Amino acid sequence: MLIHDVALEQLHVVLAVDRAGLVGNDGETHHGVFDALFLPTVPGMTVYCPASFSELRRMLRDAVFQCGGPVAVRYPRGGEGRYREDSGTDAAVRLRDGDDVTILTYGVLTNQALDAAEALEKQGVRAGVVKLNRIAPLRYEDLAPVLSGCGCMAAVEDCCGSGCVGQRVGGILAAQGDAPKQIIFKNLGGSFIPAGSVGELEHSLGLDAEGIAKSILERIR
Repeated sequence: MLIHDVALEQLHVVLAVDRAGLVGNDGETHHGVFDALFLPTVPGMTVYCPASFSELRRMLRDAVFQCGGPVAVRYPRGGEGRYREDSGTDAAVRLRDGDDVTILTYGVLTNQALDAAEALEKQGVRAGVVKLNRIAPLRYEDLAPVLSGCGCMAAVEDCCGSGCVGQRVGGILAAQGDAPKQIIFKNLGGSFIPAGSVGELEHSLGLDAEGIAKSILERIR
């Protein structure tokens, strides 16, 4: 329906994609870990990934009043974390500077990425954080201002690994001869994720701040 009845006709339809990412005790059937992979492949599709309530409000307005064609707004189950700002309308924004490694993420994992960057700083690692406000469309001109010349990029996502956003970003940069020298992928791999609270799952999967920081330290030292 999305392709035949919406995208081919270039209709302006706004999809509210509830339960993006890990949703907790609803388990394998309800984790929103696949749409970030397939929605961006639909021609003409725009996919927003708010990380706070204020971004959700603004992105919904933009989806309705500013965009043409099909639009999806991915939002998680539950509330917001420490990040409660609105980073603006750019596709990609740098939230924190650091030239040893750049943590790339989107959605509510922004909170874990910022915490991981602070933990790494205590270990003497200068970690920057780049947040994607949208994961489609992604163009080199969107990414270059915040990722060009990046030596090491850690792509942190609560979605499956094959075809993940980090792979797409790396490919876009590589096509312009601007790929990071090293890319660390932190995602859900290729397995179905069981039930459990979001916090428990993030910890067991290494997607909490502790796990992200540990993976980066293991790769760069």
